[in-house]
Amino acid sequence: MKLTGRQLAIVFSLLLSFPSTMAVVSAGAIEIPPAPPMFSYGEFYDAADTRELTKKIFSYNPASVYTIYCRPGYLTDIALYPGDQVLYIAAGDTAQWGVDVNTAQDTPHIYVKPLNTAVQTNLIVNTDRHRYHLILTAADWHNPIITWEYQTEEAIARYEADNRAKQQLPLLRNFQFRYEVRAQGKKTPGWLPRDVWDDGKNTYIRLGDTQKELPILFALKEKGRTAPLQYKHEGEYFVVNGILDQARLQSAQGEKVDIVRRANKEGGAS
Repeated sequence: MKLTGRQLAIVFSLLLSFPSTMAVVSAGAIEIPPAPPMFSYGEFYDAADTRELTKKIFSYNPASVYTIYCRPGYLTDIALYPGDQVLYIAAGDTAQWGVDVNTAQDTPHIYVKPLNTAVQTNLIVNTDRHRYHLILTAADWHNPIITWEYQTEEAIARYEADNRAKQQLPLLRNFQFRYEVRAQGKKTPGWLPRDVWDDGKNTYIRLGDTQKELPILFALKEKGRTAPLQYKHEGEYFVVNGILDQARLQSAQGEKVDIVRRANKEGGAS
């Protein structure tokens, strides 16, 4: 969502008007989102650097080709992604290579061995979620175990999950950044809200780091009393049905953060 010059001026003027003692949230709506992670176009990887080791761990990329070393009379164990179902296995040279498949503890394993010396072929393995392109090379040594790490794939999955969570929120229109966020006590919790705003119908609280603990949101009454408040937790957001006047976020550790709509401090809700 793009902001007009007038909206930007309002946002920055509100931020500058907050007292310096307040823990002020930032105007997150104008942050540039990070670019999505993605696979490279593919590379050639070689397991020769693990000649003295028992295991080679490759970085998974469906467009890459992986060279592994096998030895006549010995099996090389190629462990795939846990939970995958093998759909297709094909070797270029089936006369001089032995290929077998089995599943152990929900992980598919491909077992390969050369039947002659100084032979080479390629192997393609397709599962229901991954595909692997291998070059098998016979040598006087072998890679006992081949596995993969899936960091790029996991990063893409997290990015897509975050996007799905954000898409569940309604499109914000006529939003107002008019809230003060004040941490009670000397310690500022990691989940301190990054942004609080409303669109005239609902109030949105974008929380900070909630990996260790998720606070509970209460309505804040007179003399510091609290009352239950209905809200939804969607991704990194708390969504309150209606305009939030005063509320308190409180953790099980006793950390407290108060949220107050500025219009109330200036003489009544608008």
